[in-house]
Amino acid sequence: MLPLVPYPLKVTPKKATLTFTSVYPSKSNQLLPNLDLWLSSLGLPQGEGKDSLKMEFIYETLEETPTLSSSYSYELDFVDECLLIIAPSSFGILHGLVTFAQLYHASPACKTKPTCKEMSQVYLRDKPAFPWRGLELDVSRHFF
Repeated sequence: MLPLVPYPLKVTPKKATLTFTSVYPSKSNQLLPNLDLWLSSLGLPQGEGKDSLKMEFIYETLEETPTLSSSYSYELDFVDECLLIIAPSSFGILHGLVTFAQLYHASPACKTKPTCKEMSQVYLRDKPAFPWRGLELDVSRHFF
């Protein structure tokens, strides 16, 4: 069992591992303008090359702010040395990237070498159990 929080609905491990020297996100500027900073904070250098992990994002709608009708579901897969995240909205892509970060740090090779760029390949599908992520009732300033 992979150490993922929250645990996805469907996880299918693959036998292959993927070794890469850098990541190459495609079409990310409009979707996530600060993706390069986020990847740098994970310790992943960026650059297109022979051993680069290409990151593809496929989504239907680009949303700036979440609403109750926003979809947070996503599918994450490794296809031909490419990380593929498919989601109905940009918020699904964001949650897929957070899961990718957890998979990267959970890699057995990363526990022995902090600068490793190797991870196990996996297919997973996830969606939230409820249509909203949280609800807060401020009882200190409002009486119910």
